[in-house]
Amino acid sequence: MKNLRFTSAVTLCILLSLIIVSPQYRGVETAGIEVGPYLQNVTDTSITIMWKTGAETTSNSVEWGTSMELGNTTMGDAGGVWHEVKMEGLEPSTAYLYRVRSDNTESNIYSFHTSVGKGEPFTFVAYGDSRGVWDNWQHASLVARGISDAQPHFVINTGDMVNQGSSEEAWLSFLQVSDFMHNTTLFPAVGNHDMPVSAFTTYFSLPGNEEWYSFEYGDAHFIVLNSVMPDVLSLGQFIWLMKHLHTDAQWTIAVFHYPPYSSGKHGNTTLLQFLWAPFLERGGVDLVLTGHDHIYEHIYVHDTTYIVTGGGGAPLYDVGKSDWTVMSTSAYHYVRIDVNVSAIRVTACMYDGEPIEQFDVPPNNEKEGIYSAVASFVSHGY
Repeated sequence: MKNLRFTSAVTLCILLSLIIVSPQYRGVETAGIEVGPYLQNVTDTSITIMWKTGAETTSNSVEWGTSMELGNTTMGDAGGVWHEVKMEGLEPSTAYLYRVRSDNTESNIYSFHTSVGKGEPFTFVAYGDSRGVWDNWQHASLVARGISDAQPHFVINTGDMVNQGSSEEAWLSFLQVSDFMHNTTLFPAVGNHDMPVSAFTTYFSLPGNEEWYSFEYGDAHFIVLNSVMPDVLSLGQFIWLMKHLHTDAQWTIAVFHYPPYSSGKHGNTTLLQFLWAPFLERGGVDLVLTGHDHIYEHIYVHDTTYIVTGGGGAPLYDVGKSDWTVMSTSAYHYVRIDVNVSAIRVTACMYDGEPIEQFDVPPNNEKEGIYSAVASFVSHGY
Protein backbone atom coordinates (compact mmCIF):
# COMPACT_ATOMS: atom_id res chain seq x y z
CA MET A 1 0.00 0.00 0.00
CA LYS A 2 2.86 2.35 0.89
CA ASN A 3 4.51 1.72 -2.50
CA LEU A 4 1.19 2.28 -4.27
CA ARG A 5 0.73 5.63 -2.51
CA PHE A 6 4.29 6.61 -3.41
CA THR A 7 3.75 5.66 -7.05
CA SER A 8 0.49 7.63 -7.18
CA ALA A 9 2.17 10.68 -5.66
CA VAL A 10 5.00 10.53 -8.22
CA THR A 11 2.50 10.19 -11.07
CA LEU A 12 0.54 13.20 -9.81
CA CYS A 13 3.70 15.31 -9.58
CA ILE A 14 4.63 14.42 -13.16
CA LEU A 15 1.16 15.37 -14.43
CA LEU A 16 1.23 18.67 -12.55
CA SER A 17 4.66 19.49 -13.96
CA LEU A 18 3.41 18.81 -17.48
CA ILE A 19 0.45 21.11 -16.95
CA ILE A 20 2.72 23.86 -15.64
CA VAL A 21 5.38 23.53 -18.37
CA SER A 22 3.27 22.76 -21.46
CA PRO A 23 2.10 25.80 -23.49
CA GLN A 24 -1.08 23.87 -24.20
CA TYR A 25 -2.06 24.14 -20.54
CA ARG A 26 -0.47 27.47 -19.77
CA GLY A 27 -2.44 29.20 -22.55
CA VAL A 28 0.75 30.48 -24.19
CA GLU A 29 0.42 30.88 -27.96
CA THR A 30 3.18 29.70 -30.26
CA ALA A 31 4.56 31.85 -33.07
CA GLY A 32 3.58 29.44 -35.82
CA ILE A 33 2.63 30.86 -39.22
CA GLU A 34 -1.18 31.09 -39.35
CA VAL A 35 -1.68 32.99 -42.61
CA GLY A 36 0.56 33.27 -45.63
CA PRO A 37 3.12 34.05 -46.64
CA TYR A 38 1.47 35.95 -49.48
CA LEU A 39 2.79 38.29 -52.17
CA GLN A 40 1.99 41.97 -52.62
CA ASN A 41 2.85 44.91 -54.86
CA VAL A 42 5.30 43.31 -57.25
CA THR A 43 7.33 45.62 -59.50
CA ASP A 44 10.26 44.99 -61.82
CA THR A 45 12.76 45.37 -58.96
CA SER A 46 10.81 44.81 -55.72
CA ILE A 47 8.10 42.80 -53.98
CA THR A 48 6.41 42.81 -50.56
CA ILE A 49 5.73 39.63 -48.59
CA MET A 50 3.21 39.46 -45.73
CA TRP A 51 2.25 36.81 -43.18
CA LYS A 52 0.64 36.37 -39.76
CA THR A 53 1.92 34.43 -36.78
CA GLY A 54 -0.02 33.04 -33.83
CA ALA A 55 1.86 35.18 -31.32
CA GLU A 56 4.22 38.15 -31.22
CA THR A 57 7.71 37.41 -32.45
CA THR A 58 11.21 38.71 -31.81
CA SER A 59 12.70 38.06 -35.26
CA ASN A 60 11.12 38.03 -38.75
CA SER A 61 12.84 37.67 -42.10
CA VAL A 62 12.55 36.54 -45.71
CA GLU A 63 15.18 34.24 -47.19
CA TRP A 64 15.29 34.40 -50.98
CA GLY A 65 17.32 33.63 -54.08
CA THR A 66 17.25 32.14 -57.57
CA SER A 67 18.08 28.59 -56.41
CA MET A 68 17.01 26.25 -53.62
CA GLU A 69 19.99 27.47 -51.58
CA LEU A 70 18.28 30.90 -51.41
CA GLY A 71 21.33 32.70 -50.04
CA ASN A 72 19.87 36.17 -49.32
CA THR A 73 18.06 37.41 -46.22
CA THR A 74 15.96 40.54 -45.76
CA MET A 75 15.05 41.32 -42.16
CA GLY A 76 11.66 42.60 -41.04
CA ASP A 77 10.53 44.37 -37.90
CA ALA A 78 10.39 42.52 -34.59
CA GLY A 79 7.19 42.18 -32.59
CA GLY A 80 3.56 42.01 -33.59
CA VAL A 81 1.67 39.19 -35.28
CA TRP A 82 1.36 40.76 -38.77
CA HIS A 83 4.63 40.90 -40.67
CA GLU A 84 5.50 42.80 -43.84
CA VAL A 85 8.89 42.67 -45.55
CA LYS A 86 9.78 44.52 -48.75
CA MET A 87 12.62 43.18 -50.86
CA GLU A 88 14.28 45.63 -53.22
CA GLY A 89 17.11 45.57 -55.74
CA LEU A 90 15.72 42.53 -57.57
CA GLU A 91 16.28 41.77 -61.25
CA PRO A 92 13.42 42.49 -63.68
CA SER A 93 11.49 39.59 -65.22
CA THR A 94 13.23 37.06 -62.98
CA ALA A 95 11.94 34.03 -61.07
CA TYR A 96 12.89 33.79 -57.39
CA LEU A 97 12.35 31.33 -54.56
CA TYR A 98 11.64 32.40 -50.99
CA ARG A 99 10.54 31.38 -47.53
CA VAL A 100 9.73 33.37 -44.42
CA ARG A 101 11.02 32.83 -40.91
CA SER A 102 9.56 33.99 -37.59
CA ASP A 103 11.68 33.07 -34.57
CA ASN A 104 12.19 29.30 -34.91
CA THR A 105 9.34 28.75 -37.39
CA GLU A 106 9.86 28.75 -41.15
CA SER A 107 7.46 28.41 -44.06
CA ASN A 108 7.68 26.14 -47.06
CA ILE A 109 9.65 27.43 -50.03
CA TYR A 110 7.50 29.31 -52.56
CA SER A 111 8.24 31.34 -55.68
CA PHE A 112 7.59 34.75 -57.23
CA HIS A 113 8.37 36.50 -60.50
CA THR A 114 9.28 40.17 -60.83
CA SER A 115 7.39 42.25 -63.39
CA VAL A 116 8.17 41.80 -67.05
CA GLY A 117 9.35 44.72 -69.16
CA LYS A 118 7.88 46.42 -72.20
CA GLY A 119 7.66 44.13 -75.18
CA GLU A 120 7.38 40.98 -73.04
CA PRO A 121 4.08 39.04 -72.98
CA PHE A 122 2.36 38.24 -69.69
CA THR A 123 -0.78 36.64 -68.29
CA PHE A 124 -2.99 37.78 -65.44
CA VAL A 125 -6.26 36.56 -63.98
CA ALA A 126 -9.24 38.69 -62.94
CA TYR A 127 -12.09 37.56 -60.71
CA GLY A 128 -14.30 38.96 -57.97
CA ASP A 129 -16.94 38.51 -55.27
CA SER A 130 -15.19 35.68 -53.46
CA ARG A 131 -17.02 36.12 -50.14
CA GLY A 132 -17.65 32.50 -49.29
CA VAL A 133 -18.98 32.54 -45.75
CA TRP A 134 -22.37 31.27 -46.98
CA ASP A 135 -20.96 27.84 -47.98
CA ASN A 136 -17.85 27.75 -45.79
CA TRP A 137 -15.75 28.99 -48.73
CA GLN A 138 -16.28 25.82 -50.79
CA HIS A 139 -16.93 27.51 -54.15
CA ALA A 140 -14.33 30.19 -53.47
CA SER A 141 -11.81 27.40 -52.86
CA LEU A 142 -12.66 25.82 -56.23
CA VAL A 143 -12.13 29.12 -58.04
CA ALA A 144 -8.88 29.77 -56.14
CA ARG A 145 -7.60 26.33 -57.13
CA GLY A 146 -8.40 27.05 -60.78
CA ILE A 147 -6.53 30.35 -60.58
CA SER A 148 -3.53 28.58 -59.07
CA ASP A 149 -3.56 26.03 -61.90
CA ALA A 150 -3.62 28.86 -64.48
CA GLN A 151 -0.23 30.09 -63.13
CA PRO A 152 -0.71 33.81 -63.95
CA HIS A 153 1.95 36.46 -63.41
CA PHE A 154 -0.48 38.24 -61.05
CA VAL A 155 -4.15 38.29 -60.05
CA ILE A 156 -6.73 41.09 -59.87
CA ASN A 157 -9.77 40.90 -57.60
CA THR A 158 -12.64 43.24 -58.50
CA GLY A 159 -13.85 43.51 -54.90
CA ASP A 160 -16.09 41.92 -52.28
CA MET A 161 -13.45 39.48 -51.14
CA VAL A 162 -15.23 39.07 -47.81
CA ASN A 163 -18.77 39.41 -46.56
CA GLN A 164 -17.96 41.82 -43.74
CA GLY A 165 -14.86 43.99 -44.01
CA SER A 166 -14.71 44.73 -40.28
CA SER A 167 -14.31 41.01 -39.47
CA GLU A 168 -10.72 39.84 -39.12
CA GLU A 169 -11.95 36.25 -39.19
CA ALA A 170 -13.43 36.84 -42.65
CA TRP A 171 -10.17 38.28 -43.98
CA LEU A 172 -8.16 35.42 -42.50
CA SER A 173 -10.49 32.94 -44.22
CA PHE A 174 -10.11 34.72 -47.56
CA LEU A 175 -6.32 34.80 -47.31
CA GLN A 176 -6.14 31.13 -46.30
CA VAL A 177 -8.43 30.05 -49.14
CA SER A 178 -6.50 32.14 -51.68
CA ASP A 179 -3.40 29.98 -51.52
CA PHE A 180 -2.37 31.04 -55.03
CA MET A 181 -1.09 34.16 -53.24
CA HIS A 182 1.90 32.15 -51.97
CA ASN A 183 3.31 32.40 -55.50
CA THR A 184 1.30 35.18 -57.18
CA THR A 185 0.71 38.83 -56.33
CA LEU A 186 -2.88 39.96 -55.76
CA PHE A 187 -3.94 43.50 -56.73
CA PRO A 188 -7.44 44.04 -55.25
CA ALA A 189 -10.08 46.73 -55.72
CA VAL A 190 -12.21 47.53 -52.70
CA GLY A 191 -15.86 46.42 -52.79
CA ASN A 192 -18.83 47.48 -50.69
CA HIS A 193 -18.56 44.36 -48.49
CA ASP A 194 -14.83 45.03 -47.93
CA MET A 195 -15.43 48.36 -46.23
CA PRO A 196 -14.29 50.19 -44.20
CA VAL A 197 -11.18 51.13 -46.19
CA SER A 198 -9.12 51.13 -42.99
CA ALA A 199 -9.84 47.40 -42.61
CA PHE A 200 -9.23 46.65 -46.29
CA THR A 201 -5.79 48.27 -46.25
CA THR A 202 -4.78 46.38 -43.09
CA TYR A 203 -4.39 43.13 -45.00
CA PHE A 204 -2.76 44.44 -48.19
CA SER A 205 0.31 46.45 -49.13
CA LEU A 206 -0.55 48.37 -52.29
CA PRO A 207 0.84 51.28 -54.31
CA GLY A 208 -0.15 54.89 -53.74
CA ASN A 209 -2.71 55.53 -51.03
CA GLU A 210 -3.91 51.88 -51.39
CA GLU A 211 -7.53 53.01 -51.79
CA TRP A 212 -7.00 53.93 -55.44
CA TYR A 213 -3.74 53.28 -57.20
CA SER A 214 -2.01 52.43 -60.46
CA PHE A 215 0.80 50.18 -61.60
CA GLU A 216 2.68 49.32 -64.77
CA TYR A 217 3.18 45.78 -66.00
CA GLY A 218 4.73 45.04 -69.38
CA ASP A 219 2.95 47.11 -72.02
CA ALA A 220 -0.09 47.82 -69.85
CA HIS A 221 -1.05 50.59 -67.43
CA PHE A 222 -3.50 49.52 -64.71
CA ILE A 223 -5.82 51.94 -62.90
CA VAL A 224 -7.57 50.63 -59.76
CA LEU A 225 -10.39 52.77 -58.32
CA ASN A 226 -12.69 52.90 -55.30
CA SER A 227 -16.27 52.92 -56.62
CA VAL A 228 -17.95 52.61 -53.20
CA MET A 229 -19.93 55.50 -51.68
CA PRO A 230 -18.97 58.05 -50.54
CA ASP A 231 -15.42 57.69 -51.91
CA VAL A 232 -16.68 57.35 -55.48
CA LEU A 233 -17.60 61.05 -55.26
CA SER A 234 -14.11 62.07 -54.13
CA LEU A 235 -12.81 65.02 -56.15
CA GLY A 236 -9.29 63.93 -55.28
CA GLN A 237 -9.87 60.51 -56.82
CA PHE A 238 -11.45 62.05 -59.93
CA ILE A 239 -8.52 64.41 -60.52
CA TRP A 240 -6.12 61.54 -59.90
CA LEU A 241 -8.00 59.46 -62.49
CA MET A 242 -7.77 62.21 -65.10
CA LYS A 243 -4.01 62.42 -64.62
CA HIS A 244 -3.56 58.66 -64.84
CA LEU A 245 -5.51 58.39 -68.08
CA HIS A 246 -2.60 60.24 -69.67
CA THR A 247 -0.16 57.43 -70.37
CA ASP A 248 2.08 56.27 -73.18
CA ALA A 249 1.41 52.57 -72.40
CA GLN A 250 0.16 50.45 -75.27
CA TRP A 251 -2.84 49.30 -73.23
CA THR A 252 -4.85 50.85 -70.39
CA ILE A 253 -6.95 48.67 -68.10
CA ALA A 254 -9.28 50.03 -65.38
CA VAL A 255 -10.47 48.01 -62.38
CA PHE A 256 -13.23 48.78 -59.84
CA HIS A 257 -16.13 47.04 -58.14
CA TYR A 258 -19.46 48.53 -59.27
CA PRO A 259 -20.22 47.95 -63.00
CA PRO A 260 -21.41 50.93 -65.06
CA TYR A 261 -23.11 48.34 -67.28
CA SER A 262 -24.56 45.00 -66.18
CA SER A 263 -27.58 42.82 -66.96
CA GLY A 264 -27.30 40.97 -63.63
CA LYS A 265 -29.40 41.30 -60.48
CA HIS A 266 -28.00 44.70 -59.47
CA GLY A 267 -27.98 46.06 -63.02
CA ASN A 268 -26.33 49.24 -64.25
CA THR A 269 -24.62 51.68 -61.90
CA THR A 270 -26.12 54.81 -63.41
CA LEU A 271 -23.90 57.14 -61.39
CA LEU A 272 -20.77 55.61 -62.94
CA GLN A 273 -22.23 55.83 -66.43
CA PHE A 274 -22.12 59.60 -65.98
CA LEU A 275 -19.24 60.02 -63.53
CA TRP A 276 -16.49 57.79 -64.94
CA ALA A 277 -17.56 55.92 -68.07
CA PRO A 278 -17.33 58.87 -70.51
CA PHE A 279 -13.80 59.68 -69.37
CA LEU A 280 -12.67 56.06 -69.46
CA GLU A 281 -14.11 55.59 -72.95
CA ARG A 282 -12.77 58.88 -74.35
CA GLY A 283 -9.56 58.53 -72.39
CA GLY A 284 -8.46 55.49 -74.34
CA VAL A 285 -9.16 52.77 -71.74
CA ASP A 286 -9.17 49.46 -73.60
CA LEU A 287 -10.64 47.18 -70.93
CA VAL A 288 -12.72 47.78 -67.79
CA LEU A 289 -12.92 45.00 -65.18
CA THR A 290 -15.74 45.12 -62.59
CA GLY A 291 -17.67 42.83 -60.23
CA HIS A 292 -20.63 43.22 -57.83
CA ASP A 293 -23.09 41.19 -59.92
CA HIS A 294 -22.35 37.50 -59.33
CA ILE A 295 -22.19 36.60 -63.01
CA TYR A 296 -19.86 36.70 -65.99
CA GLU A 297 -20.74 39.26 -68.64
CA HIS A 298 -18.86 40.54 -71.68
CA ILE A 299 -20.06 44.01 -72.71
CA TYR A 300 -19.04 46.24 -75.60
CA VAL A 301 -20.29 49.81 -75.53
CA HIS A 302 -18.95 53.10 -76.90
CA ASP A 303 -15.91 51.34 -78.41
CA THR A 304 -14.87 50.01 -74.98
CA THR A 305 -14.85 46.45 -73.59
CA TYR A 306 -16.33 45.96 -70.12
CA ILE A 307 -16.27 42.68 -68.20
CA VAL A 308 -18.32 41.85 -65.12
CA THR A 309 -16.52 39.07 -63.25
CA GLY A 310 -18.33 38.30 -60.00
CA GLY A 311 -18.34 34.52 -59.91
CA GLY A 312 -15.54 34.05 -57.38
CA GLY A 313 -17.50 32.21 -54.68
CA ALA A 314 -20.52 34.25 -53.57
CA PRO A 315 -24.05 32.96 -54.41
CA LEU A 316 -24.65 33.24 -58.15
CA TYR A 317 -27.25 35.54 -59.74
CA ASP A 318 -29.44 35.05 -62.79
CA VAL A 319 -28.33 36.84 -65.95
CA GLY A 320 -30.24 39.02 -68.35
CA LYS A 321 -29.28 40.58 -71.65
CA SER A 322 -29.04 44.12 -72.90
CA ASP A 323 -28.26 45.82 -76.20
CA TRP A 324 -24.57 45.95 -75.26
CA THR A 325 -24.26 42.37 -73.96
CA VAL A 326 -21.98 40.19 -76.08
CA MET A 327 -22.14 37.15 -73.81
CA SER A 328 -23.33 36.42 -70.27
CA THR A 329 -23.66 33.42 -68.00
CA SER A 330 -24.20 32.53 -64.35
CA ALA A 331 -21.16 30.47 -63.33
CA TYR A 332 -18.29 30.22 -60.90
CA HIS A 333 -15.38 31.38 -62.99
CA TYR A 334 -12.23 33.42 -63.45
CA VAL A 335 -10.97 35.39 -66.44
CA ARG A 336 -7.55 34.69 -67.93
CA ILE A 337 -6.10 37.65 -69.84
CA ASP A 338 -3.03 37.32 -72.07
CA VAL A 339 -1.32 40.59 -72.98
CA ASN A 340 1.38 41.42 -75.50
CA VAL A 341 2.34 44.55 -77.38
CA SER A 342 -0.15 43.89 -80.18
CA ALA A 343 -3.13 42.17 -78.51
CA ILE A 344 -5.16 41.48 -75.37
CA ARG A 345 -6.79 38.05 -75.48
CA VAL A 346 -9.50 37.28 -72.92
CA THR A 347 -10.46 33.72 -72.01
CA ALA A 348 -13.31 33.38 -69.52
CA CYS A 349 -12.97 30.02 -67.74
CA MET A 350 -15.13 27.90 -65.51
CA TYR A 351 -13.52 27.30 -62.12
CA ASP A 352 -12.01 24.05 -63.49
CA GLY A 353 -10.43 25.79 -66.49
CA GLU A 354 -13.07 24.88 -69.08
CA PRO A 355 -13.42 27.85 -71.49
CA ILE A 356 -16.64 29.87 -71.48
CA GLU A 357 -15.64 32.19 -74.30
CA GLN A 358 -12.50 33.67 -75.84
CA PHE A 359 -12.03 36.94 -77.69
CA ASP A 360 -9.50 39.65 -78.50
CA VAL A 361 -10.10 43.12 -77.06
CA PRO A 362 -10.40 45.79 -79.78
CA PRO A 363 -7.99 48.66 -79.05
CA ASN A 364 -9.57 51.92 -77.95
CA ASN A 365 -7.80 54.62 -79.94
CA GLU A 366 -10.04 57.43 -78.68
CA LYS A 367 -7.90 60.14 -77.10
CA GLU A 368 -9.91 63.24 -77.88
CA GLY A 369 -13.16 64.87 -76.79
CA ILE A 370 -13.96 65.27 -73.09
CA TYR A 371 -10.73 63.59 -72.00
CA SER A 372 -8.50 66.13 -73.78
CA ALA A 373 -10.39 69.06 -72.32
CA VAL A 374 -10.33 67.71 -68.76
CA ALA A 375 -6.71 66.55 -69.00
CA SER A 376 -5.68 70.01 -70.11
CA PHE A 377 -7.70 71.55 -67.28
CA VAL A 378 -6.05 69.28 -64.69
CA SER A 379 -2.52 69.66 -66.05
CA HIS A 380 -2.71 73.44 -65.53
CA GLY A 381 -3.49 72.90 -61.86
CA TYR A 382 -7.00 74.33 -61.77
